[in-house]
Amino acid sequence: MMRCSTEFGFAKRMFRLRVMMSGNWLRKAKVLFATSSLLTFAFPGRALAECSISSAQLQQISEREILAIIDGKCTKEIGESGYFTRLSPGVFGEVMAVSGSRRIDQFGIGWQASYGYNIVFQEVSETYAAGVWIADVDGVVHSEEMTIQNSFFPTTTTSSTSTTSTTVAARSKNTTEVTSAQPAPTTTLFDLIVDDGVEDEFAELLVRAVGSKWEITADTSYSSTPMTVRFRKSGSRLVTWNIVTTSEGSRRILTSRNLSGGTLTLLVQGQVVDRLLVP
Repeated sequence: MMRCSTEFGFAKRMFRLRVMMSGNWLRKAKVLFATSSLLTFAFPGRALAECSISSAQLQQISEREILAIIDGKCTKEIGESGYFTRLSPGVFGEVMAVSGSRRIDQFGIGWQASYGYNIVFQEVSETYAAGVWIADVDGVVHSEEMTIQNSFFPTTTTSSTSTTSTTVAARSKNTTEVTSAQPAPTTTLFDLIVDDGVEDEFAELLVRAVGSKWEITADTSYSSTPMTVRFRKSGSRLVTWNIVTTSEGSRRILTSRNLSGGTLTLLVQGQVVDRLLVP
């Protein structure tokens, strides 16, 4: 089983929300992006896809780290998989951790995912929750949101003194009250580690309609870096743009091609760093 580590925050395979609308802009947002117009995936629900998840579970790794494990398969050659976490009530964010291809075998099975994804949380919590997902060109399938108890979470036992009263009969028929003090056991608090984590590289695609044309924007942390933007639409040929980002890490493309209903993919040195479905 392969373990793929992704920091919960800005990551090489960046954390993204499903879809967000802002004016004419359609974009995916980073983990810490907050908005009231988020559109999230239906959860839990049954996707209209040929992919399936046979098993999913969470394992504790450390005080702030868990492992989300998936065993799934699809009927198409090309697919991807990853995990998701809850950002706020009713809002979930996905991380695309693995993508690739596998030739369809005699059983009709193509892309398969049998991985463990490391999720590192910024703050210590009593419980952690996450889920996994798998997708191909037909759609995405999510597992149920799973919860695991943090076995490293500190517990506190209050120190107290118990009092016992005993009555003893004397020869003089008088009674004497004897009081004994017994200290209760104490537990030392677990030493907490304060760690804000390290921000890693990020990249995302944005697209909007400009009149009869479409504007594609690559917003990244990669300065002056060669990148490739690909567009795929059912029934059409693959379209490729080779770009170099500015010193600020961005680049805009204006095209007369109709992008509606297609998928844009951003690659750096042949590695997929972001993918956007244009509605």
